[in-house]
Amino acid sequence: MAEANISIQGVKEVTDSLNRMARDLESNLDLNKELSTTLAQKASALAPRLTGALASSVQGNPSAEKAQILAGGVGVPYAGVQEYGWPEKNINAQPYLRPAVHNNMGYIIEKYNDSIQKAIKKYDLN
Repeated sequence: MAEANISIQGVKEVTDSLNRMARDLESNLDLNKELSTTLAQKASALAPRLTGALASSVQGNPSAEKAQILAGGVGVPYAGVQEYGWPEKNINAQPYLRPAVHNNMGYIIEKYNDSIQKAIKKYDLN
């Protein structure tokens, strides 16, 4: 029976590149700032308006790991009630945060996909 020796080179380099790329993608503050700002603007535009306080309270709250939007605060304690309603008080939901995200899901996916493609090129993994 014949023997064959196979040698694979470059596995460590590829693994190291994949690990660096994964760290970059897990900590994506710039992209998350951009998404949080854009989604906060969209949510603010959708917020129910009486005085404008609710719409003004919507803001992006990005971190390295996620894009997040928040609304409400001490001066606007009803932000959650507007989003989800309060059946016991006959207050219907008037969602503005969730639709801002759902209506822009294609944009969000595109931005994260672009980020992944840039990382693949950066680490020469294409």
